[in-house]
Amino acid sequence: MELQTQIVEKEQNIFNNTDKLDYGESRTELYLNEGIKYFETGDVEKAHDAFLKILEIDANNIDANFNLGVLHRDKRDYQKALIFFTKCNDVIPNNFTVIFNIAYC
Repeated sequence: MELQTQIVEKEQNIFNNTDKLDYGESRTELYLNEGIKYFETGDVEKAHDAFLKILEIDANNIDANFNLGVLHRDKRDYQKALIFFTKCNDVIPNNFTVIFNIAYC
């Protein structure tokens, strides 16, 4: 099966299942997996949107904040990246990876 076809089918499954889930952990996991898949396939804007959906549910979600920080860092938008990495540091203080990324910005 062609990669593009696999991605389209995966997107359809994600969006079809989204309506059936209650807000909570399973929905954030769904959006996280969606965001990671989009990021891995190079669709940074859709990845960004998926991670933002997580923050609408849980503003302190480490995975979403960290991944948004990485997305902005990679685009060299260090001010926005710093906002997300700082939020991670507020939730899990003194994490080496988070502090490294804060210093990088």
